[in-house]
Amino acid sequence: MMTLPRIQPVVLVGLVTGVAHVTGNSDFKVREIGAPNTKDHILYLEKGNGELASWMHDIPLYADDKKKILNMVVEIPRWTGGKYGLEPKIFLNPITHHTKKNKLIYAENVFPHHGYMWNYGTFPQTWENPTITDSRTDFLGDGDPVDVIEIGDRVGYTGEIKKVKVLGTIALIDDDETDWKVVVIDVEDEKASEMNDIEDVNRLKPKLMEESVKWLKLRKTVRGKSSNQVAFNDTPQNKEVATSVIEGAHEQWRLIMSGELPSSQDGQYEVSCANTTLEWSDFFTEQSDPKIVKIPAADPLPAAEIPPEHLAWSYLPDQ
Repeated sequence: MMTLPRIQPVVLVGLVTGVAHVTGNSDFKVREIGAPNTKDHILYLEKGNGELASWMHDIPLYADDKKKILNMVVEIPRWTGGKYGLEPKIFLNPITHHTKKNKLIYAENVFPHHGYMWNYGTFPQTWENPTITDSRTDFLGDGDPVDVIEIGDRVGYTGEIKKVKVLGTIALIDDDETDWKVVVIDVEDEKASEMNDIEDVNRLKPKLMEESVKWLKLRKTVRGKSSNQVAFNDTPQNKEVATSVIEGAHEQWRLIMSGELPSSQDGQYEVSCANTTLEWSDFFTEQSDPKIVKIPAADPLPAAEIPPEHLAWSYLPDQ
C-alpha cells in the first residue's frame, strides 16, 4: 500500500444532532449520546413524542407503498469513512461506530475517493437470512438488513431517514456471503424524476456504477486482504432484481418478527427484535420496560479528531 501525507477531512457541521427531526419523516428524531469518532458514540431512535424506538424495526420500509417510495436510514454520509451502522444484535438496534479488535473502523480513502462515494445506509424492516442460499448468487445471506447506496447530490447525515426510489442493485460477495447493495436516489434530488432504472444511472451519471463496483471489490486489498467479488460478471442489476431482493428480505424480517423463524440460531445469527410500534409482533416492548428506562437522555458531545492515519489516501495498483 502506498500512502501520502494526510488529506483534509470533510467537515460536516451538524452531521448528527440530538434534537433535529429526521429529514423526510417528522415522526422520528435522533437521540445522540457521546462524541462522534469515539467508541462511546451511540445514536438511538426516538418517536416525535420522545419515546424510544428501533432503527431496524419501527421505521416503515415503505414511505409510500403505492408509489414504491422507500425509507432508508443513512449510516455513513458521502465523503466520510467512519464505519457507522445499526446494530442488529443490540436492544433497539442503535447506530454505533463499529469496531474491530477494540479499534474504530474507518473506510480506506482509495484514490481519488475520500471515504464512501455515496450516502450509505440500510433499509429498515429487512433482513438477509444467513441460513438461506440466494439463488441469484449461490451464496448465503449476510445476516444484516439490506444495504443501500444513495447517489443523490445532497450529502446526508448519520441517522437521517431519506425517502428514496429504487434504481438497481450490485450483488457483492463478501467473505462468501451475499451482501446486496441496492442503488437508490433521494426523491427530492433534481435528477430523481429522470431516473427509473439502472440504465438511467449509467446515462446521467457516467462511470459512477463502474467506479462503485471497483471500489466495493478492491478497497480491502489496500490492507493486504483478498478482493471481493461482484456477481453477474461485475454488472449492476436492474430495478426488477433490486425490488425482488428488497421484497424477499422484507419477508424474512417479517418471519422473525412474527416468531415464525427464531430470532437467533446458534453460530449463525442473532437479531434483537425489540420494538415499540409493532403490536402484532411477539417482541413489542413497552416504554416502561427496564431496558428502555435505563437508556440515557441525549448528551451530544463535540466530535473527536479523526486519527491521522485514516486521513491518508491509499492507491490501488493498475488492475
